[in-house]
Amino acid sequence: MNKSWSSNDIFRFDYILYKSALTPDEQEQRDIDFFNAMDTNGDGKVDASDASTILNFYSAASTGQIPDEYEGKAAWEYYADNINTNADRDAYPDFNGDGKINASDSSFILGYYSFASTTDLDVSGPELMRIYRTQLEENNG
Repeated sequence: MNKSWSSNDIFRFDYILYKSALTPDEQEQRDIDFFNAMDTNGDGKVDASDASTILNFYSAASTGQIPDEYEGKAAWEYYADNINTNADRDAYPDFNGDGKINASDSSFILGYYSFASTTDLDVSGPELMRIYRTQLEENNG
């Protein structure tokens, strides 16, 4: 399934949809939170390893390695705590807000990683993520 991401897909982070609704400090904290959710292994970088972590989680959930009673963030926490992984239990990378962590969320991380790998901007982490998020918003607004 090929799907283009748009700002409307990222329901969980509704600050994208409501420009100027947050103070600059609140916006900065949301950018940090968003980056931390993308950094699924907590190593301070968002890269292909994070996308792979999401795909591994999706596989574990699809094959019954995560008991059915765990859903949403609880399933992610179970995965981080009980399956041999280096996932950060505090990350919850459901970027399109559909209640599932799956290949679509992995694709979002790969898009960011591609952007970060090809930019010549001298910024990193949440600041670079903010630039990427703004670019998504402007291109798909």
